Amino acid sequence: MSAAAVDEARCAAVTGIGVVTPAGNDVDTFWGTLLGGKSVARRLDRLAGEVVDFGCEVTGLDAAARLGGKVVRRTDRFTQFALCAALDAVDDAGLGDVDPDRAAVVVGNGGGGGETWSAEAAKAMARGYTLLNPLTVPMSMANAAPATIAITLGWRGPNMAVSTACASGGHALGEALRLVREGAVDVVVAGGTEAAITPFHVNAFARAHGLADRFVLMHSGNVGLSQNLDLLVEAAARLQSRDRLVITVVGDGARRQTLQDQASRRGLSNVRFFPYQPKEVLHESFASADAFLVSLKPGLEGYIVPSKLYGILASGRPFVAAVDPSCEAAMIACQHQCGTVAVPGDVDALVRAIATLYDDPAAARVMGENSRRAALQYDRRAAVHSYHDLFTRLRAARPAA
Repeated sequence: MSAAAVDEARCAAVTGIGVVTPAGNDVDTFWGTLLGGKSVARRLDRLAGEVVDFGCEVTGLDAAARLGGKVVRRTDRFTQFALCAALDAVDDAGLGDVDPDRAAVVVGNGGGGGETWSAEAAKAMARGYTLLNPLTVPMSMANAAPATIAITLGWRGPNMAVSTACASGGHALGEALRLVREGAVDVVVAGGTEAAITPFHVNAFARAHGLADRFVLMHSGNVGLSQNLDLLVEAAARLQSRDRLVITVVGDGARRQTLQDQASRRGLSNVRFFPYQPKEVLHESFASADAFLVSLKPGLEGYIVPSKLYGILASGRPFVAAVDPSCEAAMIACQHQCGTVAVPGDVDALVRAIATLYDDPAAARVMGENSRRAALQYDRRAAVHSYHDLFTRLRAARPAA
């Protein structure tokens, strides 16, 4: 959150800042975490057993101690975040006397009171609507955050919520700037807030397609001739006894229809096909997988590099590398212990590799954690630095003309 004051030329200035974030609940801690490049993602107890069980969560905030028990009972967590940050921003700004009729609040959020309506929806499905919290609507509406801030500060100027998905916070700052420039107000508390780490919110793709309680082995990408996916249908047939296993093929290509026809003729319900997913929801598709398949026909290693591997590593999932041992995917699997290697073209080896991950979830989880650590070594920034260092050495070693 930020508090903006106005000078005589109607230009806005940020005069105070307040933060409540997974990276820290005060400006110094927050900024230090960012400068240090420290990841705050971790496995979360509140998502234990879910398809996605990790995220970035605010910790160390005692909202009841700061705001009082009554406020906490009557507000959703997203409003509590916004109010704490707003109070810090106003304090940091040192505003002094403010004309309450010329003081505004503009707060962006994408989903409103997600924790409230997730909990109340579950209650309604279990026991009916008569026992819902009577404050469900005012707690979950998007405007609850700016309204609560204005009531707490006693400000009576413009008050609005902006809801434009991930752009909401930035959009709110733009609206605040507009109010100041147009002379409508002298000061604005503006920013963004969200509290959407609930089982309802995580991975709509998995829930929409009935994958949330399944072990999903996924091929994602081109379904062409070089991927050597014909064995996948036979592997699925042999693995039908593992009733939670679903093999998903996400993508399109020359062999997709043939594979679909083969699975249909054999009546295989454990093989499912999905089209390419839009980039903005690709993370949900990847998060639905428990493991991935990276496959390549023998003889193509060195000519084709399965670039999808790096997205798999970033998603923190193990993979089956059905490729020649000299292929980069196989070498990474062995070097980082983040996957299993199967001889390409050998259906027995493929079945064993898939079964190994399905039958030992603890080992699969460790491999997934290794994948995520390996991904950091192949990050684009690391690669750019490596190329820079290489070119610098080559330039230094070049003999003078």
